[in-house]
Amino acid sequence: MQENIEYKYFTAIEIKDWLYHNSMNGLSEKIIAKVRALSLIHHPDVTDNTVILSVVFVNNKVAGYTGMFPEKMDKPKLDKIHYWGTTLYVDPEFIGRGLGYCLMMHLKEACDYMCLGLDSAPESTYIDSKQGSIIEYYDRYLFRFRRNIHIRNYRTLLNQILEIKRKTVKYIRLGIIQRRIKNEKYSLEYINFIDDELYGFIKFHSSNDLFLRTQETLNWLLRYPFIVSTPLSHRTHIEYAFTSTRRSCQNFAVKVLYEGKLIGFYIIQRREPDLSVLYLYFDEDYQDKVFYSIVEHLIKFKTKDLRTFNRYLKKFLNNNRFYLWKTIEKVSFTFPSSFPIDLNLQIQGADGDMLI
Repeated sequence: MQENIEYKYFTAIEIKDWLYHNSMNGLSEKIIAKVRALSLIHHPDVTDNTVILSVVFVNNKVAGYTGMFPEKMDKPKLDKIHYWGTTLYVDPEFIGRGLGYCLMMHLKEACDYMCLGLDSAPESTYIDSKQGSIIEYYDRYLFRFRRNIHIRNYRTLLNQILEIKRKTVKYIRLGIIQRRIKNEKYSLEYINFIDDELYGFIKFHSSNDLFLRTQETLNWLLRYPFIVSTPLSHRTHIEYAFTSTRRSCQNFAVKVLYEGKLIGFYIIQRREPDLSVLYLYFDEDYQDKVFYSIVEHLIKFKTKDLRTFNRYLKKFLNNNRFYLWKTIEKVSFTFPSSFPIDLNLQIQGADGDMLI
């Protein structure tokens, strides 16, 4: 029996019709979660005719899909539109037939091959490399502040003894940093939008960043979260490969002030029990005060794991050593050969689609 294979684009206006008017145009939450779709169609660089999704149907059944969104960044060499790829999925029934490769080619054709990717799955980076893209890797630092070791044998018993020693050292050092924090005089302001003055501060302190999102895009991130908190997650019925729900997820945008002066700004995300530093900008003369305020959040939230790309924050945590364990995660960056890149520059925790 001959199969009917169809590749189809979906634009922002078609996604709007599906979301707001229940249009029967082939879209469903099997392809994209509604909270994610709502966020993408409100991106400041998206227009009604912007292609967001590429979907492959086999005999009218969804066999795979991938997505992207356009973005103009506030850097001299990146001021034209590029596209961030996001979420490649092929149904297990159709794996091994080259549908993922064809999906990505189908989507890249729509954006004239100006497609970027951050923290992609190995399957995606493999396909990208076969299609001529370049793959580089960045360090993301993971610090663990609490964990449980279950005794199963003699080896885990020894690990438990060593863990007790590590926890004792941790609490001693944590007590030291808490006393330092108590003597600090900075203040915090929690906000839900970024004004011109704050964006000027961000721009001034972003010289070491590979990317700089525009003021409009940063406000979009704050206004349209990709994830919905579901405290009673056991009552929800998730049947799809990709969802946009977590038991508890919240973003905090924080200004740090000292003697009335703005000395730092960051956006952190709490996905209980973990914390991620999404964006971090600071005056280097006051960086310890900014980092102390992040540590206060770690303590308040009883954080298990902290993730950050910022090497200065990493050095600060290394010097204070009140964590139990640390490691480096390798995060891929995929880009076309024509893309201007300085590998000495850093990326931030929510660049591209990493917030999704």
